[in-house]
Amino acid sequence: MKRPKYASLDAVKVSFYDDGEAEKFTTKLTFLRNGLLELVISNRQMRSTVSTSSAYTTKI
Repeated sequence: MKRPKYASLDAVKVSFYDDGEAEKFTTKLTFLRNGLLELVISNRQMRSTVSTSSAYTTKI
C-alpha cells in the first residue's frame, strides 16, 4: 500500500484517503465502546459501481 496523501484523526476514528477523496479508497479504524477495534477498508473503482468493503473485528 502506498503512503496515504491524507489522514484524519479524532478520538474514535482514524481515516486514510489514498487520493484525497474518501469515496475512492478509505481505511478506517474505529475503537468501539466494548473494547473492540474495527478495521474497515473500502474501495470504489468507479462512481457507477457499488463500493466493496471488508471488515475485521478483534478484541484488544
